[in-house]
Amino acid sequence: MPQAIYARIDLLPIKISWKLVEGHQDDNKYVALDCWAQMNIKMDTLAKEFLADCTTMHPPRAHKYQKLLYEKWTLEIRGVKQSSITRYGLYVTLFGPRTLPFWNKRDKLSKNPEDICWEENKLAIRHLPFGLRRWR
Repeated sequence: MPQAIYARIDLLPIKISWKLVEGHQDDNKYVALDCWAQMNIKMDTLAKEFLADCTTMHPPRAHKYQKLLYEKWTLEIRGVKQSSITRYGLYVTLFGPRTLPFWNKRDKLSKNPEDICWEENKLAIRHLPFGLRRWR
């Protein structure tokens, strides 16, 4: 999605400048907020109403991810379009389901990646001699 947005902005004959508007200001008094915050609350409300209309007024249908008009490319993994791509996220998504059970069987590591102290493990491996780093 950001790819398509930036491509459209590049086509505009005017210069665009960005303004960060804090979200979730609904708890504050509406009149005390500046016009940008008020507009943000209004757009959030309209988006929620539209989503409610789409999910309750129409029969459910299978969702298919679309390549947007100005998107140069998209990446889907197991039918889910990726909105951002990081090396770590890509690796975990593609290899995690078979890597964790392998290491669980080989070295009795947890199958849950949240149980593993990754940063501490990385620091400990750095203290090993170079020849042993690959095998630990």
